[in-house]
Amino acid sequence: MNEKKNNSFSGFGVGYVSVMMIFAVICLTILAVLSFQAADSGNALTERNAAFTAEYYAADAKAKQLLMELDEAAFAGHQSSFFEDDFPALASGYDGVSVTPVPEGFRVSYDTAINDRLSLSSEIMFYTTPLNGRRYDIVKWGSSSPDTQDSGPALWDGEF
Repeated sequence: MNEKKNNSFSGFGVGYVSVMMIFAVICLTILAVLSFQAADSGNALTERNAAFTAEYYAADAKAKQLLMELDEAAFAGHQSSFFEDDFPALASGYDGVSVTPVPEGFRVSYDTAINDRLSLSSEIMFYTTPLNGRRYDIVKWGSSSPDTQDSGPALWDGEF
């Protein structure tokens, strides 16, 4: 009558399995949220890059249009053989264009706004007499920030 029930159960209980399932679902949910957040950040970065690229090429086209007009003025100056007199007056007539005389001809520089922080700086060398059939050479053509000197961290130059 003294029967002993052999209830030695060595497996896991239902409660432990439920806790592990809840933990797994929470981990997978967190992983899914982080994946969506990373995808959204990548999409936002792509859209900003596309907008900047469109702004840059619009400014580049505007700067090339001005270069074409300045080249036409240089061509007209070479045709009239009064290049030294005609070209600086014609080039200075454009807004934001500065003309500097140099021994070979004239150095023309102008900036075209890309956005509110960046501009496309252009520096063109127009020759008094065409050099190998070229009336000008592009010296500088690239984007620049108005605060380029203060943009980076202060670095140690190795001296005390």
